[in-house]
Amino acid sequence: VSDDSLAYVSHSTGYRSGGINQAINPLVGNAIYEPESVRAWEAGFKSMLFDRRVRVNAAAYHNKYSNLQFQVLQLNGPIAYNAPGANVKGVE
Repeated sequence: VSDDSLAYVSHSTGYRSGGINQAINPLVGNAIYEPESVRAWEAGFKSMLFDRRVRVNAAAYHNKYSNLQFQVLQLNGPIAYNAPGANVKGVE
C-alpha cells in the first residue's frame, strides 16, 4: 500500500494422513480413522506509523477442517477418531 504499510491475503491447504488405532482391546469398533484436511484463509495488514514509532498489525483468519482428527484417552491407551469437521475463526 505504501512504504510504511502492507496488506496481504493468503490461502493454504493442509493434510494429515489417517491411520489404524493400535488398541490392546480387540473390541474397539473404530479401528481405522480417516485423513484430515484443512483449508485456511487469512487477510491482514501491517503498518509503521508516526515516523516508525507506532506499529499497528491486524489479521483475520478462517480455517475449515474436514474429518477433524482427535484422540480420547481410554484405559487401554489413546484412541483416534474423526469428527465430520470444524471451523476456526478469529481476529488478532
